[in-house]
Amino acid sequence: MLRRSQVIQLLLFVFLLSACTSSLQDKQQDVKKLLETSVTDESEKPNKEAEGIRFYLPFAMKMNESDDNNILVTKGDQLFILFINKNEKEDSRVVYEAMLKEANSYMFTETFTNKHKFGYVFLKETDKNKYELTVGIGGYKMTTMTDLKRLTQDAEMMMKVVSSIELVG
Repeated sequence: MLRRSQVIQLLLFVFLLSACTSSLQDKQQDVKKLLETSVTDESEKPNKEAEGIRFYLPFAMKMNESDDNNILVTKGDQLFILFINKNEKEDSRVVYEAMLKEANSYMFTETFTNKHKFGYVFLKETDKNKYELTVGIGGYKMTTMTDLKRLTQDAEMMMKVVSSIELVG
């Protein structure tokens, strides 16, 4: 009787594990579609300006600190880091290739290119059910820590921000 109970528990565990994996794979496919859309669609109109750039921030996001290359943004208690390399254009691969050197630590990477933009996304599990998400276009990228439930929503919001960046002057 004990063995039967153990087998049932093992099967239940495998089922739950496969359900979680499937959910992560579904989220990754959603993020892949969002990346393609963000590179090909119209960008949001900028509504913020800092350090020689204009960019769009969704209503719930607030700009905190900035310097020449980084802008710290929050949404509630969630921190986002917006990195801007002003020497690289939207079709640049420099930031992507620098991140790619650590590719073995990422569980998911994806790229998409059109004739004017090069988009990319990196995802790394940092803790159980916690993920480091980075999305970028050319020399601009945004990074945050997220969970599986918010992964697609955060990726979409972040892609809107990075695809809206305009250099001033």
